[in-house]
Amino acid sequence: MMRLWLTLSAACADHESASVPPMVELPPFQDPNLGQQYTRYLDWADAQGWTSGALRRRGSRLERTWTLGEPGDDEIPAAGTTKASLSVFAGSNPSSSHGLQWSAGVRDADGRGLFVRVVTGGGSVTPDQVSIELQQGGAPTVALGAPLLWKVGERVVQTPRPEGLDGVTAALDAHRTVGEAGMRDLEALDALVRPVLDSGKYTVCDYEPSPGNGIPGRCVPRAPTDAERSLHRAAFDAELGRRRAALGDPAWAALFAAVAPR
Repeated sequence: MMRLWLTLSAACADHESASVPPMVELPPFQDPNLGQQYTRYLDWADAQGWTSGALRRRGSRLERTWTLGEPGDDEIPAAGTTKASLSVFAGSNPSSSHGLQWSAGVRDADGRGLFVRVVTGGGSVTPDQVSIELQQGGAPTVALGAPLLWKVGERVVQTPRPEGLDGVTAALDAHRTVGEAGMRDLEALDALVRPVLDSGKYTVCDYEPSPGNGIPGRCVPRAPTDAERSLHRAAFDAELGRRRAALGDPAWAALFAAVAPR
């Protein structure tokens, strides 16, 4: 009986060690400025009183997490909770660290949820960005930040990305007044999308029959009809109006401050 118990204990230990990534050490940063920024993120997160996890490997990143309450698995967590992660881009056997990603979400007692992702130095896999998502009730997410994307038919229009640590930091700080900065984001998107909609210089797809097994048929591109152009303009106008209306809530700035390190 004792031997069986020891066998089961060893099996459980093996299963636990297989499911929980081992703790790791952070290699030195290629860019000392990113190392300093990492320390600033780390110090800020530790000062919030959140429950801290250990540095662990997650795919191509080394990541540490913090939680407040029981946030659940969604990016925008359960009401009254906060979760955050600070990731460093590094290879499987890294000799140095490069790139940072700060991801954090919070939801207040009234159901407003905010998620922010800040990336710098992530390379082509995860390019520089400051992405902000607002959520209230069952309404679709309101996307803000840089870059913003909109698809017109088969053409993707995108506002500029922030460049480098200074550009990302400036974009993050600019969005602390969520409403004002969000309006500027939407104006920048409108300035790029509107000429495409007005000129009709984009294509739509007519799809050939599916070859089977759930594979979509080949896209045969063509110019949009006048009716399709009207529908695309109406959809864009409606979405801009929805996002602008959501930005009128002053509570977003406090949620942003709760998860966006200075």
